[in-house]
Amino acid sequence: MSLGNRIAAELRGDRTIWMIIAVLSLFSLLAVYSASGWEAWRMRGGNTTVMFMGHLIRLVFGLFLVYLCHLLHYRQYQRVAPILILISIPCWRLPCFSDVR
Repeated sequence: MSLGNRIAAELRGDRTIWMIIAVLSLFSLLAVYSASGWEAWRMRGGNTTVMFMGHLIRLVFGLFLVYLCHLLHYRQYQRVAPILILISIPCWRLPCFSDVR
């Protein structure tokens, strides 16, 4: 069995959504690599690898979370939705009070 067939067998659901996630992930890698040049030159002497690898690690972690959420049955989200909404409100307002410039 080829790698493509194994991935397709594991990722049940809408293949269009999975392809959109893959394409957006690749575009995000390209965007971070191309946009990190000035910041890398200013902070790290031109080494963009550190920023690229940091983004890649966060991206892989995010894709892993997407995969875990894909494994859950949709009715399980119904039970935890009110709790997640209450958690998301402070997370949404948190950047308003941070000292990011």
